[in-house]
Amino acid sequence: MAVFIQHSYGKSDKIVNSIGKDLTSGVIFSPKGESSPEKMIETIKEYSDMGAKTYFDPHFQLGLIENCPDSKIKDYPYYKSNLKYKDFVSPKILLQHVNTCLDFQKNLDLTSLMSPTCIIESFDDKWCGVAMQMAQGALEYASENNVSELYITFVISDNAFLGSKDSLDDFITTITSFDSLDKIYLIINKSLDAYSQQIESEKLQNILYLIYSLSVWNNIKIICGYSDIIGLMYLSAGAEVITTGWSQKSRFFCRGNYKEMSGGSIPRPRYMSIPLLNSINVTPELSQIKNFGVTEKILSGTEYDDFVIQTPVADNWPQVSFYHHLNCLDLCADDILLYEVDKRLEIMQTKIKHAIEIYNELKSIGVLFAQHTNDTHLYQWQTALINLKEMIQ
Repeated sequence: MAVFIQHSYGKSDKIVNSIGKDLTSGVIFSPKGESSPEKMIETIKEYSDMGAKTYFDPHFQLGLIENCPDSKIKDYPYYKSNLKYKDFVSPKILLQHVNTCLDFQKNLDLTSLMSPTCIIESFDDKWCGVAMQMAQGALEYASENNVSELYITFVISDNAFLGSKDSLDDFITTITSFDSLDKIYLIINKSLDAYSQQIESEKLQNILYLIYSLSVWNNIKIICGYSDIIGLMYLSAGAEVITTGWSQKSRFFCRGNYKEMSGGSIPRPRYMSIPLLNSINVTPELSQIKNFGVTEKILSGTEYDDFVIQTPVADNWPQVSFYHHLNCLDLCADDILLYEVDKRLEIMQTKIKHAIEIYNELKSIGVLFAQHTNDTHLYQWQTALINLKEMIQ
């Protein structure tokens, strides 16, 4: 299976049920998702014993976010809060950060270790150099400690992909020059602090170019963390695995998700529509579609559709919507991964075109969509794929 769960706070029985329903085969654990390191160790073992693939995302980079709430992660031996660039100037201290993080993971029931990293804001900035040194240190640790599998983590701000393509190519050249680097855990740090599939076309085409270059041209396996629906684009470009979570904030990575907050409204229930390649609001969007009698155009074909076909939508939809969402991504991923990458890109273009047609039909009869659930992302995706094709020819 190509869709893993991005673990976070409030798991209850979601992971157990997802594995039992054969909706996923892997979990990427977050230190902020459990009450203590001891509880984390127990939880990882539980799911490993169930046969799931297990990974631990150390979230080391959160220590670089000023005043990041760290009530749970601060108890992990490798974590340091309010880190600055000076904390990485010394090669010895930098390697201590790396080694302490991997030491914590190496005796856990994990399928593979994942290296710590910082957030790269630009391929030309000092933090890119730090990330490369941490990657090198992690590879050396793996060699010296007989670690059989290691994913090198990179967290890259989407704004970095607006820069010079030469800088991106240099970044790729550096990565591929490392001996034994054959697995990458890639997280895109979104500048848009909202749950949306929208992204500027230039950013997306360069993200896809990075994934294609590493996976197709260099045979590097890539897990795209916090990728959710846009992860389908990443799979089409060559990624091996994408991830999603049960809350909207665990479906994308953004600095804003890790800052002190006071209260806030509960996110509105969503429905993941495979035909629309989007997650739309149950109210009013899905309700409007039902009132116009065209519900069948947006249904995803999962067993959970019965909950939303009802009028009104079943009260327990919020309790099952995550399984529906995961099921939808899994179905789409399976469809895409049947083919080699170049064919996947064609299939994705066809899916986007079909989604645009359905959106146009719905808008023509009066269905109104919100800012983050409309069809803007489809045109961005479409343009990105067209430009990517030119970049890789």
